[in-house]
Amino acid sequence: MRSGDGNSRVVVNFIDEAGIQWLIEVLTEYRAYLEGEKRKIRNRFGYKVQLDKELLDEIGYVDWCIKHAQQERPLAYGGEALGIIRSTYEFKFKNLNEEIADLEEKGATEEMLGPYRREVRDILDSGIYKNVPSREPYKSDLTFNEELIAAAQSSLLSPLTVLTNGKKLAKTPPSDALKIMISSTVKDLSPERDALDAVIESMNFIRLRSEKMAPEASPSKGVCRKMAEECDILCLIIGERYGFKVAGTNVSVTEFEFQIAKKHDPKKILVFVKKLSSGEREKEAEDFLSRVGDFENGYFYGQRFATVEQLIELASSAITRWVSERARLGTHRLGVAVANKVED
Repeated sequence: MRSGDGNSRVVVNFIDEAGIQWLIEVLTEYRAYLEGEKRKIRNRFGYKVQLDKELLDEIGYVDWCIKHAQQERPLAYGGEALGIIRSTYEFKFKNLNEEIADLEEKGATEEMLGPYRREVRDILDSGIYKNVPSREPYKSDLTFNEELIAAAQSSLLSPLTVLTNGKKLAKTPPSDALKIMISSTVKDLSPERDALDAVIESMNFIRLRSEKMAPEASPSKGVCRKMAEECDILCLIIGERYGFKVAGTNVSVTEFEFQIAKKHDPKKILVFVKKLSSGEREKEAEDFLSRVGDFENGYFYGQRFATVEQLIELASSAITRWVSERARLGTHRLGVAVANKVED
């Protein structure tokens, strides 16, 4: 537990507007950090997870401090609010020292480092830093609430360890494991398909991926339809290209798979969108993205990924949340398996 004297009261007098602005800037930086910690928890456990009360209180106190600092007058802080100011100073102090170390490593001159060192000295010389008991900035505990969902997840998911000593983990999913289909264009998204394949493999689920399928005595269209119908989750990746069109139609193979999966089960689709500069995505692909993300009848895809690493993180989090939610609600065949597992 972080420390702070709940009975202390300090009047903080600012000589000029610059001092007030400095405090507001630092408080705002700290608040952005707290929002980042909140996102980390939700990315790990889903948006319905009960957030840590300490984190919510911390954000509330920071907002209160910012509001009062914006009044531009001598500020009186006591109790938790005083502790927040102390945490904010500690937060800024650590960030400044990290920036200085980074600049020194890059060969920065003392003239360049001067403003950073002066700001550090100002913090150390401040009455708050000297007289208020130390109070560490909030840091999320990613084991928070884990016990509540561990039983469901442990029977379904293994940790996301894509590579071990440079080699892919060798696993054979059980025959009744979740089936996850990768749907996208191939030429422009080959690395992303490989990454998503590795995520699914690490979770010990069955991967459905057209270029990895064994030959079948059936038309390609029929095979794609069968995968889209039989998969438990369809992971749709949208990149630069719209892709090859199904003969006799104006619809790409990827959109065809999406349509079949949506018709079979609208709730089994997860969408991942590659972040591209304006004009990089083909118009037909942009139009497809608009249909997929339609505000009323489409799918929320949230953050776009710019790198394969970001896709791995997003996909791992999304699949985990999907499985946990279905298991809790009992709306999927996995719900029974999880219930039996917990009773054991």
